[in-house]
Amino acid sequence: MNDQLLVQKLNEHNFSFTLPQHPIPPLGLNVHPLVVLVGWIKALPKHLDKYKKFYLDNGFCTITLTPSPMCHFFPHRMRELALSLVEFLNKESDKTSRPIIFQVFSGNMVYQSEIFKLLNDNKDKYEKLINLIKGQIFDSCPSMISERVAYTSLTATSKSKIQKTVLKYICAGYSKIVDVEKANNDFWNRLSKCPIPTPQLYIYSIDDAVTSYLDVERGIEIMKSQNINVRQLCFDQSLHVNHFSVHPMRYMKNVYQFWEFCLKTNNTTSPTLSTSNKFKFLNRLLVPKL
Repeated sequence: MNDQLLVQKLNEHNFSFTLPQHPIPPLGLNVHPLVVLVGWIKALPKHLDKYKKFYLDNGFCTITLTPSPMCHFFPHRMRELALSLVEFLNKESDKTSRPIIFQVFSGNMVYQSEIFKLLNDNKDKYEKLINLIKGQIFDSCPSMISERVAYTSLTATSKSKIQKTVLKYICAGYSKIVDVEKANNDFWNRLSKCPIPTPQLYIYSIDDAVTSYLDVERGIEIMKSQNINVRQLCFDQSLHVNHFSVHPMRYMKNVYQFWEFCLKTNNTTSPTLSTSNKFKFLNRLLVPKL
């Protein structure tokens, strides 16, 4: 399939696909790796642009998507969206076996948990795809599912008092439509059965007003209990899903290290940033304009 047809096919699934203009990262790979960026609740494409550029500048193909907030009210829609992405990635892996990194933000960790369940329920079918997923980055997540968290997430970027009032009633209605306690328990249960054994990086902050660091660290412990290699980047002061803007150098350094650890072929060393000449391509990049 040529590049134009690939883009057209992806966009039919409401995913945005972009090919890089830069060389393959110097990690011993034969093809451009792929990152799947799953935006936070109500994230617009422009909000993900700096992350997208960061990956494109380093030789990654990118897929970006943000599940509609309505998917949280109607879980079957979230499952359908997860299925459409997994099916697409699975079919494309038969044509080009790209190493895959997932980067997921905030409340749409729920979406990723549905992908976990889908892969778990169909391990034989998706075995090749699972093996291609080389790492996962979780920014400002996971967090518990509750009426309060839903309201805080939806109003985090809203300045309108009227809109906040409307959203307050919507979230109250959410608690009546959805069995929130069951939804929360099911969510953590899906995380406790992660079918992707490759490393994970958690980026979060102590003073996040939306996602409690205690929830993030609960998720970390759940993954460690499954013998998954977990790295943590925790800030004392940094706003929700704003860590890249506030701490760009530390953010990029840790992500670079994570890429090298996950993607570098025949890598058996600890995840420390390489100083070899062939890896300077990544270090030469300027900090993106935020």
